[in-house]
Amino acid sequence: DVQINFWEYKSIADEIIKSLKVNMPTKLSVVMNVDIKADTGEGLIDDKLTQMIEIPLDLNQFTISKKEITSEPKTVEKTIRLEMPPNGNKLTIYYSIIGVLVLSFILLLLFSTTAEDINPYVKEINNLFKKYGNRFVALLEDNSIQNLSIYKVNSVDDLVRLSDEIGKPIIYQYNKNPMDITEFYIIDNTIKYTFNQKECFEQKRKDAEFPFVDKLEDFLASAEDESC
Repeated sequence: DVQINFWEYKSIADEIIKSLKVNMPTKLSVVMNVDIKADTGEGLIDDKLTQMIEIPLDLNQFTISKKEITSEPKTVEKTIRLEMPPNGNKLTIYYSIIGVLVLSFILLLLFSTTAEDINPYVKEINNLFKKYGNRFVALLEDNSIQNLSIYKVNSVDDLVRLSDEIGKPIIYQYNKNPMDITEFYIIDNTIKYTFNQKECFEQKRKDAEFPFVDKLEDFLASAEDESC
């Protein structure tokens, strides 16, 4: 317990007023600092409470009043995590989207065609059109001219050189199926210069049957030109 001698503090105040010859109100302020610790069962509270009592020293009668300097309400916070039940409608939508994506991926794998799946002959025809497509003229109908002198050339390169020399286009019979595009030729008056890609391909296939050639594709890829 802390004891406060009121008359001692009043005597000091009276002497100061008397020496200064100034009449002024005097008071005694008592400040109390209280440390509070409490266990609420949900957590510990550790706080400090400061209060002050003011006692007038120049009055014969007075009222003692309490003044709180700091007073803030304290709370014990507890975090509770609640798991919300899944939304059935959203789950249905999510599963539907995933199902569509998986099905699309499977269909893409089933119907996509890679370079290895293309027929070797179609691959050769595609390579010809990539290299010489702007030199070829497609006929929609077969307008074969009779009584022509036919000369076979060794490659499409030979046809291209002839086309440049005599100023004639390289012709082929158009077909939506590349397997049926077989012959490329030039007609110069009564002469027909021709190269049969199908025959050349079959000859390469026979050559590929030799033991030192493992795959037809490797043999075709190793050829420097389209000659037979």
